[in-house]
Amino acid sequence: MGVIGRILGWFYHRLNLEHLPLYRVPYNYFNLDHWIGAIVAAAFMWLAITGLLLLVYYSPSAPYESSLRIVNEIPFGKILLSSHLYAAHLMIFSAYIHLFRNYFVASYKKPRELLWIIGILAGLLTLNTAFLGYALVGDIVSADAINVGKGVVAGIFGPELGTFINNLVFGTGGEETYTRLLAFHIISAALLGLMFMAHMAVFEAHGPPPDVKEVRWKASINIIRQDRKDLVNWFPHNFIFIIYMTTAVWGILLFLVSLALSAGKLHPLISPVPGPSPVSPEAAEHPPYPPWFFLFMYKVADFVFLTLDKPIVIDLLILKLTIPESPILLPFILSVALPVLYLVLLPFIDTSIERHPLKRPVITIIGALLITYLIQTTVWGALTPGQHVSLELATILMVPPIVIIALGVAILSKIHARSLNNEISAGRAFVSLGIGSIMLAATGFFITISVVRSIFSGATVEDLIAGGLGFAGLLLGMYIIINFGSKSKHTEGFVKANMPESNDPVQEKKVQETEKVSAVLKEARKAEEEIPLSLLIMGTIYLVIILASGFLLANIDPIEKAVAVGALMSSLLISLGGIAHIVHRTLLLPYDPYKGGWKEYKVHALLYFIVFLNYILVSINLLA
Repeated sequence: MGVIGRILGWFYHRLNLEHLPLYRVPYNYFNLDHWIGAIVAAAFMWLAITGLLLLVYYSPSAPYESSLRIVNEIPFGKILLSSHLYAAHLMIFSAYIHLFRNYFVASYKKPRELLWIIGILAGLLTLNTAFLGYALVGDIVSADAINVGKGVVAGIFGPELGTFINNLVFGTGGEETYTRLLAFHIISAALLGLMFMAHMAVFEAHGPPPDVKEVRWKASINIIRQDRKDLVNWFPHNFIFIIYMTTAVWGILLFLVSLALSAGKLHPLISPVPGPSPVSPEAAEHPPYPPWFFLFMYKVADFVFLTLDKPIVIDLLILKLTIPESPILLPFILSVALPVLYLVLLPFIDTSIERHPLKRPVITIIGALLITYLIQTTVWGALTPGQHVSLELATILMVPPIVIIALGVAILSKIHARSLNNEISAGRAFVSLGIGSIMLAATGFFITISVVRSIFSGATVEDLIAGGLGFAGLLLGMYIIINFGSKSKHTEGFVKANMPESNDPVQEKKVQETEKVSAVLKEARKAEEEIPLSLLIMGTIYLVIILASGFLLANIDPIEKAVAVGALMSSLLISLGGIAHIVHRTLLLPYDPYKGGWKEYKVHALLYFIVFLNYILVSINLLA
């Protein structure tokens, strides 16, 4: 501990970090709930590194051929291209989780409005960058994505402006198309990098918001006071934890890539390697798909009742506005423009001091519906690409979630309010929430399935599966509501039902200082600051894994045994992450004594399990 502290202290002073405006955070903030954004950042860093390496070998004059050459002839090329693609998947998926997590805990409230808006814009730029990169491969999926993209642009902007934009972005065909796509992909990625820097700078201006339980879910106290006794410095604590998160995410990413490569042929939407050529016979059997993260809009575009069959002229006295006929304009407005506009304006719509989801029922309902419809239309579009949807079917599948989620939030909000006002006991409230949630889920099931079956008298299996998506969406929406409504670790908790709420900052400060923090720190600092033997043993195991993985990597053909290479690289990175976590835990010993048990070992249990699976993949691949 002493040697590590002196080494880190040397860097701390030499880098002059004590004068940087980096917020200190409580020692118990180092968990996944507060660090989901780090997954997004780690995925973006991997994309930047692998993207620059891929540029060395990619040629827009022969996109498909150069993609195949990277996969089949370049050492580590299959891992580079596949992990670049999967990093984009991971970044988008984790960005959605990051967005809705902050949405439901109201992290957008004053003074973090600008941080929220920059995050939304960065999300849009992420989707744009991913689409442009997705189209560069040159396979049938790439060709379909380009065609769908051109159709969307033409449908939104009309024939004249749409043609201009399409020629600008996609060129006029052949090599020019992929040259333009590559240029705009790099430009978009560079802008996204700048957006990330702006996002982090604004984040550090105020630091993370206080834990919702500490401030009784109130936004009136929305900055962590820097005179608290449980705070740790950004360096080395945050810095080491960032290293842990980054290497662990990279390791898990490479494990998923190796697993996908070992699985053989996968669906084109999730395949880690290029699909068939657009001019091959196999391409004729391939339905046109956009990238999976645009499937939701692709399905809404199948809502034929939203098609504008003729231009609409709106006369505003001083301005005459003509909306051109288009099959995609209204679907784009409903599925993209309005949700984005709502999210950007949300900090100025929801200006109350409440952060609890059940005290913001309308906001919670809208958020649950956004998640429900996003997943519903995405999976629906993957199962039934290009199949038109009538107004009757859309109503049947998409109205029940509104009714059931709204009813669920209303019931849960009422029960929650009564529990806080001591009208019912905490136990009764908990039981009521559980029974009510089960009843709502069952209601959603019977409503959706019974109505869909009555309409699809002669429906195919795919049609019935698509109908069942309504139920899946209901379950997800209810999970979000129940997660915040009944689990005490995410809410004010029914055990605190008798605690009075106060909006007085002075009172809040007294409440915080009289809680367990001071007592825990006093007890912790009495503990010996020695590294527990279990941490040393785990660190030694990680070192052995690093040495073994490095030795095997140096003696394996990176082209023929790409699965083994990816799995070994994954094991190496995960082990580095495990060591970083051990160092970080050691640095926290003065604040939090080592207790052992599952809570201490669960992270390392997961990391060791992934390493174990990696070595199974290595063995299978080497023996094949």
